[in-house]
Amino acid sequence: MANHEPPANRLLLVSTIGNRDLTLDGQPIPPEQFRATCEGLLRELQRERDSTLARLDAPILERLITWILDRHADPDERPQLRVYLVASDQEDEQFRASDTVAAARLLQEWIPHAYGRDTVEKVAIWRIDTNPADYDDAVRFYRLLIGQRAVPDPRTFAVAYLNPTGGTPALAFGLLTVLAPFFGERALVVYLPARTRRPTPMDVGAAFRQHQALEDAARALQRWDFAHAADLLRVALAPLPLFAFAEVLAYRAAFDFRRALHRLEGTVMPASRGSLRQLARAEQEALARLLADAEALERAREPCPERYPALLVELYGSAVVAWEQERYADFLSRVFRFEEAALRWAVERCLGLPTGSERDGQGRVRALPAFREGIASDRELGQHLRGTPFDPDRPPSRDLLRHLLAVPRLTSDPVAQAILAASAALDPLSQLRNRSIVAHGFAPVSREEIEARCADPLAALGRLVTAAGHDPATHPLAASRDGLLAELARI
Repeated sequence: MANHEPPANRLLLVSTIGNRDLTLDGQPIPPEQFRATCEGLLRELQRERDSTLARLDAPILERLITWILDRHADPDERPQLRVYLVASDQEDEQFRASDTVAAARLLQEWIPHAYGRDTVEKVAIWRIDTNPADYDDAVRFYRLLIGQRAVPDPRTFAVAYLNPTGGTPALAFGLLTVLAPFFGERALVVYLPARTRRPTPMDVGAAFRQHQALEDAARALQRWDFAHAADLLRVALAPLPLFAFAEVLAYRAAFDFRRALHRLEGTVMPASRGSLRQLARAEQEALARLLADAEALERAREPCPERYPALLVELYGSAVVAWEQERYADFLSRVFRFEEAALRWAVERCLGLPTGSERDGQGRVRALPAFREGIASDRELGQHLRGTPFDPDRPPSRDLLRHLLAVPRLTSDPVAQAILAASAALDPLSQLRNRSIVAHGFAPVSREEIEARCADPLAALGRLVTAAGHDPATHPLAASRDGLLAELARI
């Protein structure tokens, strides 16, 4: 659906109304007589409309509306102003004398009379019948207006002016904390200080939006959603190295270690100081190690088990994030990528067989000849494979890797046995993976489907990563994420 901008002449004004917003014959109306006087004027208005309106003045609104119309003066398009007045109409008789609802009804007639109905398209009243001095009541009142769709769609106005000058502090507070965020970028808060002729625009809306974006970014970081956090930090006009660091973590989460390192060294580190610089240095070391290990494994033709552990930990962290974010199909795909990598590491570590998957220009696995020769030269392995359906002339499958780790001489090897046990615990998920969208079918993947087959899949993954020498209670990205959260808290 197209996102059409509203006409530039469509304007909105929301104003709280107080006892200073209406004068009679150029004089303020005493607060203790305010409601009664305004109700009497309403009765007079029915009999002598023009003469009654001539006696009234709106010292705050007049200056404000004139200023708004001047800002949007256009010889080709007359401004179209819609006005909403926030007035009190309390049920408690003890406090009704100073209520402003009757004054709002007078202003409802006076504003179009003063500015013309071809300019003021509508004047409506929002009436609060609870205590207008109670902050909780005021906030609930504005939220109820939004919930009932009494507040117009912000997208239909070029600017929504919010005036908290009159009325109680609680009503002004609600206007700023509830309506300003609701109108978002359309909102412009204006205030008319005493004894001034022109209102003062205030950057309240932008400040609220910035604060909200920072809070949302922190929540995204808590959920390991680094790409979303980076976008929100950019919206919040956070310092460059902070949202760039979030981008670094987003690249790392996507295993794009080279781009993450380039962004870190090119943007974050030159502009960072103090604790952020220390954080960036630690991240630089981690990324450099991950990049070197990933590239070494990519081109490996000989066993290099020392290159696996850091990447296994990274894969484990990625699976945990997918689980916590309830992306269960993604979780399932990571489970089996992690299991396969752990099996390859264990075979290389315990048996010295290369398991690299890089292919040459003809599509042949480069490490396969050495893998085949390693088995052929090992009498026990040859005997272990004899009579099985496994073909050592083909790239090693998950099942072949597991069978190799079950060779008799590894029955007392703690790493081999830990990997085999944890891998076997994931077997019930294999069929689901094969039938799902991450493999060959469209079978549903949900938490319920996964836990029906494996009651605690994270525990099984934890046992695999423990065998690689990592504490599963520590997420590989936790230190960087928590450090970035601490930096945001200082803004």
